[in-house]
Amino acid sequence: MPADDRNKDTIEYKTKKQKIIAFSLFSMIFVCLGVFVTVQARTAIKNVEKEKQEEQATLKSYEDSIKSLEEDIAVLSGEISEMDAEYDEKMEQLASSDNDFFRILEFYNDSIAKYGFYAGTTDVTGKGIEISIDDGNPTSGTVSNFLLVHDTTLLNIVNELRASGAQAVSVNGERIVADTEILCVGTGIRVNGKKIFAPFSIKAIGNSDRLYSTFINSAVYKNIITADLLVSVIESDSVNIAGYTGFSAENVKYLYDSAEE
Repeated sequence: MPADDRNKDTIEYKTKKQKIIAFSLFSMIFVCLGVFVTVQARTAIKNVEKEKQEEQATLKSYEDSIKSLEEDIAVLSGEISEMDAEYDEKMEQLASSDNDFFRILEFYNDSIAKYGFYAGTTDVTGKGIEISIDDGNPTSGTVSNFLLVHDTTLLNIVNELRASGAQAVSVNGERIVADTEILCVGTGIRVNGKKIFAPFSIKAIGNSDRLYSTFINSAVYKNIITADLLVSVIESDSVNIAGYTGFSAENVKYLYDSAEE
């Protein structure tokens, strides 16, 4: 065989060998990639299944807790019903056996309810107005101090309503009573020890026509409009205001009856 033919065969053999090697390498790479993807997919599926099982276990725990609480509520409700029935029975026995004491007890109970009503600890309903006030919308995109509802704004509104004859006032559900504080605390305002935020809802019970007319013609209302705050005032035949629940011995620890001196 001529030398040229032998060289040609050698080159073809080497080329063919290189192609086989390259094909084998690519095959191994694809096989490895396939194994890697399969392992990753199986791991992901297992993780999803594990998370699903954990979620189901958590949900089952919550359902068991709810069921247990419902059972406790049912038991306690039964006990309360029994105690109510026993109380009514005792009161009937007391009314028949010691009428004088029973009448005195009724008098004190009525007095507690009456003075609680005057002190603002009971829920009340009546004619009045409802005021909604919120921070203003800045046209420049920057919120300035003038576009915010401040504690002084709420305090001025409450004072104006009281001066107009409001018999009950609340701010965001908090009943305004003798020792209510309205103070700025960071981004919110503290009322009755609770932090509230805009928008604010102020309710007042009283002569609705007088409250409405006096407020929208007041300097307080004009200042609110000038400050570009968002405000609305409506009259209502049925304003509901919840009672104050924050009274405690701490509220009156410095008070004493001067008649005892």
